[in-house]
Amino acid sequence: NDPVLYFIQRLRDEAHRFAIGTHRAKRAKAVGATPLDEIAGVGATRKRALLAHFGSAKAVSRANLADLEAVTLPDGSVTVYGGLATRAGLAAMRLSESGALLSSTVTPDGPAARLGAVTALAAAEIGGRGFLFAASGGAETGLTALQIGVGGALTPRSVLAPEDGLWVSAPTALARLALGQAEYLVLGAAGSGSLSVVRVGAGGALSVTDHLIDDLDSRFG
Repeated sequence: NDPVLYFIQRLRDEAHRFAIGTHRAKRAKAVGATPLDEIAGVGATRKRALLAHFGSAKAVSRANLADLEAVTLPDGSVTVYGGLATRAGLAAMRLSESGALLSSTVTPDGPAARLGAVTALAAAEIGGRGFLFAASGGAETGLTALQIGVGGALTPRSVLAPEDGLWVSAPTALARLALGQAEYLVLGAAGSGSLSVVRVGAGGALSVTDHLIDDLDSRFG
C-alpha cells in the first residue's frame, strides 16, 4: 500500500507499454518500407503508382535500382531516375500529377557517357535547364552530366573520367552544392576514401576543382 512503490510500478508499466508500442510501430513501418520512401518529391499518390507498376514493395527491391532521384518537369509531371544494378544505363519512370505512370524508359550507356554501373545521382537546374548527374563505378568509373529534355529524356553533355583528373574508386555518394552563382557537385568515393569537388559550368560542363583524401585528420572515408 506504499504510494511511492505504487507510483514506481505504474511508471515502470507505462515505460514498458511505450517501449512495446514504439517497437511495434517501427517494425510495421519497416515492413512496409520501400526504396521509394527515400525519394524527395515522390508523395503518396505517385508512390502508389510506382508500386502498382512494379506489383509490390518486394518487386521494387528486386528491380535493383542502385540510386533514385526525382525531378519535377515543366509540365508538372515527375520523372524518377534510377541506376540499374544488374545492367548499364539509367532507368526513368515518368508520373503525372495524379500519379499515373506515363512512361518507362532506359537511357543506355554509350561513348558519350559513363553509365556502366551507376551508384549515385543528383539533379540541378543550370542556366534555366535541368540536368541529371550520374556517378558510375567499376570499369566505367566517372561522372556524367545529362541534360533533361521533353518528357524527361536524357542527353549526355559532359563526362569526367580518371584520365580527366577525377581520381576516384567506387563512388558512393553525390550531392549538389550552390555557392552564390556557382554550381558544384561533391562526389564521395568509398574505394579511394576521397571527396572530389566538381564545378558545373554552362551547358553542364564538368571540371574538377579540388580533391581530398581521407587521413588521420578527417572522418569521411
